[in-house]
Amino acid sequence: MSTSAQANSASYGIGYADAADPGNPAGLASGQIEIMYTLLGDANLDGAVNGTDFAILAANFNQAVSGWGRRRF
Repeated sequence: MSTSAQANSASYGIGYADAADPGNPAGLASGQIEIMYTLLGDANLDGAVNGTDFAILAANFNQAVSGWGRRRF
């Protein structure tokens, strides 16, 4: 519910993944997009923020923006 999202906005947000993302870190089937209420920083939408998410961030650190938060539907 949007009231839950608002009440927890310091820790949670809306995350999304696209099977077309480089490396497909969320492990989605071809042509699939997933949208999920999840912890901020959960780059692969597995419900946890851990070393895997950090590795995704680190692999893209200081790179040109090619999809991080810039989607057009």
